[in-house]
Amino acid sequence: MTPKNTGRLPVANPVTSFWNDEPKKLDDYRSTAELPSSADIIIIGSGLSGVATAYFLLKDHPGPNPPSIVLLEARKICNGATGRNGGHVKPDTYSDIPKFAKLFGIETAAQLAAFEASHVPAVKDLVESEGLDCDFHVTRALDVYLDPTHAKKIEETYREIARAGIVNLSDVAFTPKKHAERVSGVKNAQGCISYTAAHLWPSKLVHQLLEKLVDQGINVQAHTPVTSISQSEGDAWSVNTPRGTIQAKKIIHATNAYASHILPEYEHAITPVRGVCSHLESDKEKTPHLVNTYGIRFDEVNNDYLIPRPDGSIIVGGAREAFWHDRKRYYDTVNDDELVDEANSYFDDYMQRYFRGWEDSGMKTKKVWTGILGYSFDFMPHIGEVPGRPGQFIIAGFTGYGMPKILLSSKGLAKMRANIPCAGYPRAELRWRSFNKAKPAGRKTKSKTRSDTRDHAPSPQQESWAVLQQEDFSNGLLAGTGSSPSDDSVASIETIQTTFQSHFQETSEPPADVSSIMSALDFPLDLDFFDSGDSNTRFDQEDGLDKQGAAENEDAIKPFSGCLLPFLWTSQDDSSRSPRPTPGFSWAPALDQLRPSYSATRTLMMRFDQKTCDILSINEGSNGNPWRTLISSLADHSPAVCHALCCMAAFHGSYDLPSLHSRGIEEMEESSKWLTTEREVRFIPSLAASIALVFAEGWKSPKNTSNKHLGNTRKLIVERFPTEQRLWHLTTEDSARFKYLVTAFVYVHVIAGITYRKEEHAHPLPENILTFLSPVLSGSMTEIDPLLGCATLLFPLVDRVALLVNKVRRAKNNSLTIVSQAGELHEQLLQWQAPKANLLQSFGEHRYSPQHPVQTAEALRYATLLHLHQAVPEIPSLTSEDLARKVLLKLASIPPTSRITNLHIFPLLAASCELTDEEDREWAKQRWEAMILRLRVGNADTCWEIVQATWARRDQYASERRSSVMEQESEIGEDFTIRGKLHWLNVMDDQQWQVFVG
Repeated sequence: MTPKNTGRLPVANPVTSFWNDEPKKLDDYRSTAELPSSADIIIIGSGLSGVATAYFLLKDHPGPNPPSIVLLEARKICNGATGRNGGHVKPDTYSDIPKFAKLFGIETAAQLAAFEASHVPAVKDLVESEGLDCDFHVTRALDVYLDPTHAKKIEETYREIARAGIVNLSDVAFTPKKHAERVSGVKNAQGCISYTAAHLWPSKLVHQLLEKLVDQGINVQAHTPVTSISQSEGDAWSVNTPRGTIQAKKIIHATNAYASHILPEYEHAITPVRGVCSHLESDKEKTPHLVNTYGIRFDEVNNDYLIPRPDGSIIVGGAREAFWHDRKRYYDTVNDDELVDEANSYFDDYMQRYFRGWEDSGMKTKKVWTGILGYSFDFMPHIGEVPGRPGQFIIAGFTGYGMPKILLSSKGLAKMRANIPCAGYPRAELRWRSFNKAKPAGRKTKSKTRSDTRDHAPSPQQESWAVLQQEDFSNGLLAGTGSSPSDDSVASIETIQTTFQSHFQETSEPPADVSSIMSALDFPLDLDFFDSGDSNTRFDQEDGLDKQGAAENEDAIKPFSGCLLPFLWTSQDDSSRSPRPTPGFSWAPALDQLRPSYSATRTLMMRFDQKTCDILSINEGSNGNPWRTLISSLADHSPAVCHALCCMAAFHGSYDLPSLHSRGIEEMEESSKWLTTEREVRFIPSLAASIALVFAEGWKSPKNTSNKHLGNTRKLIVERFPTEQRLWHLTTEDSARFKYLVTAFVYVHVIAGITYRKEEHAHPLPENILTFLSPVLSGSMTEIDPLLGCATLLFPLVDRVALLVNKVRRAKNNSLTIVSQAGELHEQLLQWQAPKANLLQSFGEHRYSPQHPVQTAEALRYATLLHLHQAVPEIPSLTSEDLARKVLLKLASIPPTSRITNLHIFPLLAASCELTDEEDREWAKQRWEAMILRLRVGNADTCWEIVQATWARRDQYASERRSSVMEQESEIGEDFTIRGKLHWLNVMDDQQWQVFVG
């Protein structure tokens, strides 16, 4: 596998893009032979972000002495993403509105669409006012949907937004299937949407704009990579390059995918991802000509984009389906010096395949190139001051979608005050968040809306907010205005404030390691994120789940590691993001309960991190709790996982706060809906969500646990289990994640099977799981979860015993086949040995011995032998009393305060039912109460109820026979067997219960 790249400097000799084939004046330009020793501002990066920021810094400077600016570029000017993209200025004016409405409210979603749409006139104004010759053309974009299901979903979204009336869709037109192919010219089109967009020659735009800046005195230094930045004396920074060092008080990082080379804290916040683009031409004199630009949406994941050139050639980019199956080809790589072979053939005959009338066009692939995109871990660009580095700013991470965001974002960044001389605007009502102070984890501050900033002075935490004049902003595309943004317009500040901030910039620590962005990239960004629910629930009224929980203990809150996608993590109050109803306005039926579920989701995820994780694993050592370190980060990119973990947290919390139970049901339904889509393309997140739902189902109905989610999980594994070859390509973290999920599935499958009675519910572990379980896996799993690791090979034996017991319960007597199978299992259980305790690492509780997982595994083994003996007493065995005592001795050797007791439910249940001595029963009672207090889940209470009911039934039986259980003969009595009325399974059955005993 490709080693993880931590350098991330641009490679020296990239493939030349079509845009850069033509030499340009500034390609290798250096304003001075030597680097200047200092400057007021250093900009690193010569793409659109860097050059546009420099442009606005100089353009808007109010005084006669502009700041001295040095622009550094690692290789040729504009040879990064801007010089390699598809030439599209294509705003998203409709498809992301549902997502952002869910996050921030419908008004802010409309402002976001307006912000992107405002870039078309903004770029037009820039091109015309500066006289830039860059093939800029305003046209219509056509998003063409080829998948019927996807097309239907988009149509429904479009019509719901149109009915709601709060977003101006006057520029957006939907064409249904009936006319879609004729209107778009794309074969088999199931629907299409058109809106205003533009296309241009991106590197010409940047080069010509930069030429004007050079004339104004900016110092440009090509082929000058920045190797590091160090603190200098005072408040200055030293920027180190192979050509020398230059000092400045202000540094702007416009390095996009390469940000972490200089800012290592961004290593997991912005990941380099390789994209592919092509240039198509025909040798024929006459060919059809495209008028519009296109987005070809094959499904909710795969799409291509293309623009027509004035000379009749075509630029086509995308080709995901050709190479995204191999993660190494695109993920975490800066190698734009090599081509992707599969993409070459992908673009051949592209126009002939997809467009009507182009069959004889002779269009051929003339050039293919690659480029490196900067994918933000939460899909939001990073714009503002770098946390912990005063005077350093960043504008990066546009996730392959920068052209309709960068220009006005650059203007906003240039206007940030933060002691930059050119940003000396007087205090006004609207503010741009500059992020120069990382807030304490979990602390909230009130964000100022337009309605309340006039009446409140800024708090100390708001001192870092640069102030802009109100006329610098516009949300002219909101319904009722219809106005176009002026050349000064940026967008509503609420839009910028609530959107262009990432979790990384909002917390005191960098985000968690998101090791596999592949899942995020596979996640469709334009899905419907509407949330249905009662807007008057406590989640809209309170930030916390209980009065003494997260809401009042903010300083003690440990933030959930990673940003939830689609639910963003910020430290701001949620109230400013709620939809504000317009007087006289009523929602369309599908939108009548639209509300942001951000606050509830955030609180549930915090509860999951702080409480629920602790009952799911015993490990808190160097490798950490796998549900925290391996599973919860999947929620960043998987709605199925996010809802499943929230579901677990809700049902876990409902033990103390019953009102959470209904929320858990909602989250379970949402996760199940998402799984129907995700399970087809993303195995690991789907498996994680499915297993989480199995646990949640056990907590949801502790006395009547359904096997629905376990059955779905088993089906997923049978149908989608990856091949050995694919497993070899997993990253180290994904490999650990996969191993843990497999063993977690084995655990829930085996434990759930113990109480099954119906034949249709009883299934053996899938063969691919049994093949995967090996001594090698067993050894590696001890580092992730000690018990699951040391008992990995024991669980298949327990599973086979559970299946045999199920068969015995349905049979009238034990056949020779049953006895033979039981004898074989009995012998294998006797021969099984747990690993030596010295081979186990500490699992985070230094007060207790690594022997505890071994003791627990042994207790499980003896509990299984007891279960087998009571099902098939014909095989020679220790008595039930002796086996139960062995179980309890193992459990008694472990302190009741240990986390390992989280996994004692089944062995304690099976063994404590055999107790007759009052002192022993009192010990068992204390153990149950300690475990219930720790776990706080209903199935533990139910198991304790079963034990007490079994004791009562056996005491009555003994009283009627004038004989105690202890005076039984060595041969087990019929009433005490699996089929007998005195066995705990039949006590449970008589109550019509089915309990998850784990």
